[in-house]
Amino acid sequence: MSKLYILLVFVLISMTSCQDNDDLPKTAPQTLFSVNLDNQKFNTDYKKSYIAAYTPKGEFIKYGSLSDSSNWVLSAPYKGDKIDIIFFEIWHQNSLIVNHIKNVNIGQVFTDPNMLNPTPILPGKSIVLEIEDFGNRDGNSTAPSYTYECRPHKHNRGYAHPYGEFLWDKVENGYTYKQINIDPDSKYQGTEIILFERGTNKPYVKHIDIASNSISSGDTITLHKSDFELGETKTVEVNSINNEFNNIFLYTYNSQTDRKDMITSFEDVPNNATEKKIKYVSSTLLPTTFWDFRYFAKNNTTSYTIQTNATIPSAITVQELTGHSLIKNGNKSNFTHSTLFPGKTHARTIFTCSKRINGAVFNYSTLFDTHESIGNSDILPVQIPNEILSMYTDFTALNNTGWQSYSYSQIYTNIPRNSSLDFLKNSLMWVDNNTSNSSYSYETFSIKL
Repeated sequence: MSKLYILLVFVLISMTSCQDNDDLPKTAPQTLFSVNLDNQKFNTDYKKSYIAAYTPKGEFIKYGSLSDSSNWVLSAPYKGDKIDIIFFEIWHQNSLIVNHIKNVNIGQVFTDPNMLNPTPILPGKSIVLEIEDFGNRDGNSTAPSYTYECRPHKHNRGYAHPYGEFLWDKVENGYTYKQINIDPDSKYQGTEIILFERGTNKPYVKHIDIASNSISSGDTITLHKSDFELGETKTVEVNSINNEFNNIFLYTYNSQTDRKDMITSFEDVPNNATEKKIKYVSSTLLPTTFWDFRYFAKNNTTSYTIQTNATIPSAITVQELTGHSLIKNGNKSNFTHSTLFPGKTHARTIFTCSKRINGAVFNYSTLFDTHESIGNSDILPVQIPNEILSMYTDFTALNNTGWQSYSYSQIYTNIPRNSSLDFLKNSLMWVDNNTSNSSYSYETFSIKL
């Protein structure tokens, strides 16, 4: 038998073996998760969003872009029944926010039942307030400078700027004047004005309902003291083991059916305050529907926030997180969770590590459900896909830098659907997981490690 014949037989056998290997059963592609979300929520010029699947051991499987399309299925060959889901958000081309949801059943469907209906952008309205000069203001006040009562306050939907207080444009013939911009959409409640009466420093409240009063741009709204309702200034005292704090905030809100929530009072206590007391205005004109308190401690002590529709107490005691410890080993961390508070409904905990370089920032949060929030946890952030890192120069350099700071939070709430997976779903749908029609509270205890 010739050597050439033997060589040909060997080649044919080898080719047949390779073909047989290709025909062997392989892991079939399966749906890891699917999304059908509102494209308007992700297609912006200041943010890009991605959602990825990893194995529970941190091995990358596949990812998709929500900014390019918000209706797709992520499929890949996979043998397991659980995955880790990572939600990436890039803000303003320099901040990467990562939320890591552990041990999720495959086949999740992330859908948004409340798609935003495209609405025309209505032009803002500019009006002039002409108000009888009876309230404290710069240059004529009976309240000490830089106090809550020394200036007028204006509140709109969802924010206070700056801190609600403002300066008058002019004072003339017994009236004060201020030009303000307002939103004409009927979903908004308009504007609330609070003036503190000179002499008594008592608050007087007026609600200007733009939509209900058919106010047009360029209108001048003339108000007298008799148009205002007398309110009441109340105080909350903050009791905490920690004597040093960065700041304390208190917001009160009024809710109306089919309208956006409106801030009705806001104050902050700067970190040089001698007393940890914070004020707010209460009125029957716009009663408080819910309130939001935030205490930011310095250094390695507990910060605390609460949002609730319960009655505002006269004092708030900040409980301290205890029992936690952190051992760092390169990018890997071993963390002992803080002791859970008895008598509270625990929802989840969050371990966050962060780093920054040249203005770029990474914040990486790993979420744990209640049963995972006791004892020790080994934490190793996953490798971020190169396609995401390569989008911005500073990201690659930052990815090669070690983690610089760590923090830990515990969330307690009686609001249902607040697990780690629910947190992800609410983030994708822009649902505020702090709200409820029934009696509720949503508390967060956090500490820098």
